[in-house]
Amino acid sequence: MPHYDFAVIGAGPAGLATSHSLRRRHQSVLLIDPLLADSNASGAPAGLVNVAIGKRALLGWQSEACYEAFTRNLEMLSDYSGRDDLCQNSGILRPALTEELYELFFKSYNEQPWPEGWVSWMTPDEVKKFNPHLPESHGGLFLNNGLSVYVDRFLNTYRSYLRDQGVQHWGAPVNYQVDENGFTLIDEEGQRATSDRLIIAAGTATLDFPEWQNLQANRVKGEIAVFESDRPLDWQHAVSVFGYMIRRGDRELVVGSTYNHNEFTFAPTDEGRRQLHQKLQKVFPELSSSLKQTGQLAGVRVTTPNRLPLIGAHPDHPNLYIFTALGSKGLLFSEHVAAILSDHIVSGREIPEELDVKRAVLH
Repeated sequence: MPHYDFAVIGAGPAGLATSHSLRRRHQSVLLIDPLLADSNASGAPAGLVNVAIGKRALLGWQSEACYEAFTRNLEMLSDYSGRDDLCQNSGILRPALTEELYELFFKSYNEQPWPEGWVSWMTPDEVKKFNPHLPESHGGLFLNNGLSVYVDRFLNTYRSYLRDQGVQHWGAPVNYQVDENGFTLIDEEGQRATSDRLIIAAGTATLDFPEWQNLQANRVKGEIAVFESDRPLDWQHAVSVFGYMIRRGDRELVVGSTYNHNEFTFAPTDEGRRQLHQKLQKVFPELSSSLKQTGQLAGVRVTTPNRLPLIGAHPDHPNLYIFTALGSKGLLFSEHVAAILSDHIVSGREIPEELDVKRAVLH
């Protein structure tokens, strides 16, 4: 029976980043997720790496370290694969389409401790010239380092890379048994393995594991839609206001996201469709009539009151760990937080209080 230092359940951003981080620290890793049975698993068509957080466009938690860790990994995956289509490095425009947004964005531009070269301010005329399809604005914040990441391509490339780095993959659901020496894992096909430690990084499904059901964390459903233009779109940057609009290819536009705190299925809804069309019409009022919806997807993510991830050991099972609650910043947070968790387990590095799962455990 094979034995591993770690088993990681979940092959999304958290599980992949954790597996990579542990492998770099010379640990043997078994990565488990049904997605691994398909080398071209579908997923979100696009997402943002956006360091201007929320309606106030505030500089996010440890943004420099998070951004550096993610972009370093992205460059490595691009070199490994030879692909140049994992992301679009064309910036993010946050247009101030209302007076309230102008006040918030301009205050952020002037008062947040932005690293040199990360942001610039555009006048209303500059915004209109930069993207004439937008309505009249009060100016806008431009994030020079904003990334549009094509998430499905990125994650599939990452999974392939980890295989080549010696991370073993199981593509079937598992049961596990806890004993004094670690964990015995059994998949639905009867494969068996053991591991010293187990990390649950399974996205929203993490909250369904018996040991992690009593967490102070919330589920949020989000929906996105894909639109196609009848002619090539004449800009490259992403737009973030009332949601986000991300270019994908010459004619596609990905629009997101809705927020639903009451219903957590993965099925797209008519209400989600209505909200996404409304977002599109607000941001691109003239262009919206020439765009045809070609797809709609729904997902469920985990969030916490302070909007930061949960990492650390279970209070009653010291070899059982968690990495969840990436929220809407999963790409930005994933690599840096995974390194913190890996260093905690392997080298005893203290977990920052604002990330520690202890803050969310309900007794």
